[in-house]
Amino acid sequence: MALIQRIAAQAAKTFRISKGSAAFQQQLSTLKELTRTLTADALNFDLDLVRDQRKFNPDIGEAPFAYIGIFEDKVFSMGVFVLRSTAALPIHDHPDMHGIVKVIHGSVSVKSYTKVLEPTPTNDSSHRRRLLRVKAHDVKRLTPSDGVCCLDPVNANFHEVSTEDTPGAFFDILAPPYDHGRCRNGPRICRYYCEIDAAEQGAEDARYLMEIQQPSWLWGSHAEYQGHRIESTWDDSTDSD
Repeated sequence: MALIQRIAAQAAKTFRISKGSAAFQQQLSTLKELTRTLTADALNFDLDLVRDQRKFNPDIGEAPFAYIGIFEDKVFSMGVFVLRSTAALPIHDHPDMHGIVKVIHGSVSVKSYTKVLEPTPTNDSSHRRRLLRVKAHDVKRLTPSDGVCCLDPVNANFHEVSTEDTPGAFFDILAPPYDHGRCRNGPRICRYYCEIDAAEQGAEDARYLMEIQQPSWLWGSHAEYQGHRIESTWDDSTDSD
């Protein structure tokens, strides 16, 4: 069985059981270990997507990333993001979601945050957006030889993913998927944030994120998946918890 098919089957098995159970943690560990071994070759990744070494320039209207959709159902999604040189997916959230990231080409930096307090209104009446107090984690620079980077509904649920002088590509599992395309006002809509000066909020030792509009330069092109076609061999009638 192809590795990506094994990963898909394991993801289905993992995310269709109760998230608070010991069995879930065991299955999640198995999924992480399988994903850790994934390579660009195993996905038949098209290296032409990363041959352009030019730095991302938002002023000329080019997409900072390309997305390769591999599989999606109501329980989980799998795909590959290909980031241009010096591009970034700015700070965004993953509401009530688990995520697994595995770099398959180049290097990618991941800066993550964990929320430590409930949202509070900003002091600036011109901003009607959420202000979150967060803990910032150490930036992780990941290459194909590294393991996986993970998030869950509580820990590291906000992150920024970026590249430096060369393009990078990473495989991504999200469970459940975002609601985009299914329910425009659903609970799992991706929101974007910027980090603001904590001193302005009277808390020198804290970090804050403020919700912002999706940046106008942030959009993605699509590329064709050329790897093993995923077969849904699991029971689609089983609902996730």
